Amino acid sequence: GVVGANRTTADQSAMFPRLLLLIGVMGSARGLDNGLGLTPPMGWRSYNAFGGTIDQAAMESMMDAMVERSRTVDGKPTSLRDLGYTHVGLDGGWNYCFPNNHTFHWASDGRPVWNVGFPDPTAMVSKAHRLGLQPGWYLNNCGCAENQFDAHMVDKVMKGSVKMLVEQGWDGVKFDSCSMFHNLTRWAELINATGHPVLIENCHQGGLTPGMRQWQGYVKNASSPTGYTHYLGMFYGMNSATMLPHISFSDCRAKCDGMKGACGGFTFASREPEPTTGLLDACYLQAKAAPNKMDMSNSNYCTGDSDPSDCPFNFYRVSGDIYHSWDSVLANLEYTLPFLGEGGLHLPYPQDPTVRSRPGGWAYPDMLEVGNLANATEDRSHFSAWAVMSSPLILSFNLTDSARMDRVWPIISNRAVIEVNQRWAGSPGRRVAAVGSGAEAWQAWAKPLGATSTFAVLLLNAGSIATRVSLPMRNVSAAFEHRGVCLRDLYSGEELQQQAVGSPWSVTLPTHDSAFACAFPVDDSGGCEGANDCP
Repeated sequence: GVVGANRTTADQSAMFPRLLLLIGVMGSARGLDNGLGLTPPMGWRSYNAFGGTIDQAAMESMMDAMVERSRTVDGKPTSLRDLGYTHVGLDGGWNYCFPNNHTFHWASDGRPVWNVGFPDPTAMVSKAHRLGLQPGWYLNNCGCAENQFDAHMVDKVMKGSVKMLVEQGWDGVKFDSCSMFHNLTRWAELINATGHPVLIENCHQGGLTPGMRQWQGYVKNASSPTGYTHYLGMFYGMNSATMLPHISFSDCRAKCDGMKGACGGFTFASREPEPTTGLLDACYLQAKAAPNKMDMSNSNYCTGDSDPSDCPFNFYRVSGDIYHSWDSVLANLEYTLPFLGEGGLHLPYPQDPTVRSRPGGWAYPDMLEVGNLANATEDRSHFSAWAVMSSPLILSFNLTDSARMDRVWPIISNRAVIEVNQRWAGSPGRRVAAVGSGAEAWQAWAKPLGATSTFAVLLLNAGSIATRVSLPMRNVSAAFEHRGVCLRDLYSGEELQQQAVGSPWSVTLPTHDSAFACAFPVDDSGGCEGANDCP
């Protein structure tokens, strides 16, 4: 989350931060391989609940709430920790901002300075450990952002921060996007060198994600000798750009020149600002060339398609910050698609069908707004969507608010849905249908659950009116092409109407509602008693 930053609405909606300076090592990617995040992390973070007005007392009260067993699951007193929500994360608001130079690090050794709201951070971390929780910190802050240091001080700050991270005993860290310490490979190297495994979140608002390449941007500038101003990055609103496939740099520039005022600039993916040989994969022309600066010149250029991952983080934000609205939930969910194997979407994300969300490196559309949305229907649909695409499940509402907890407990405590999220059977899940637009839009998502052609299937009303949804089950798997399908509701455990061979799963969904079921083929006798991998 963004804390204490003076951001305009346009800034907040921008998917990528302006990464102007990346200090650190050059060269090929070095994976984290810390043995963490092999299943999607589950827990709670402070920002959506408290913003930047958090203190140690509030953090410790949330820890207590995570382990209390005042509610039940299947008649047994159960805590959030019992269900797997073990990570407890502190976002911005912890640091002291020196008024004279607007920094929060000691100049002498680079270690951070905490504000008076956190009198004993080490004791807070120790309390989390006593409760069986895994505390997570927050660095590269947005509140009191730092962008004024030279390279020597950048390295000192990174080393000092890692020293404190380990000394205080943190188990996780979230690197945000507003300060100048963006080199995630360097962070991972420093942390790995301590021998203390730390779960790392890349929170660069969709930047520095797996498979991403360096882009070069050129904006027309009549006062420049070349007629253009060059920067590292692409344009905002790439969906409106004109693509010229397989073209040389010089020909692309000439094409933009010839279009006069109809072309304000051009952009392309390459490490070279002016490639002199070969053809570009594609060059994009745009009438209104608004620079979206992103400097990856010292980035690790990880691919995220290996096991273990070659990326220096365990999970990564694919979007800007989420907000407590249904539209924001859908928008952030959409940005996971390029990492789930649905190519051809959302430049400058990878355009190929490679699946890049996997154990040790999960695609993450931000914290859950469950409990903060308009109603329990939206809460349940939101939670189900994050579960079916293997997102980390990070709660972020006030856990001591009893009325709110009562509303969401049947959702966030559902063991079957949690198991869908945590299980890995070779795929993180994918979108299998997107139908209509506007008021009647709906989507379907599916995730394999095992070797018996068992799938979790989510039908989601993305529109604003009640909608009849009808999903051909062959969209989910070829195993359903010539056999009937059994459906079991994942929330209630009830058996739903068996689908005959070739018939779709059809249901009328109220506004923003969803249906979430485990689907598997009928057995040889035509019933639903055969082997399956439903949770």
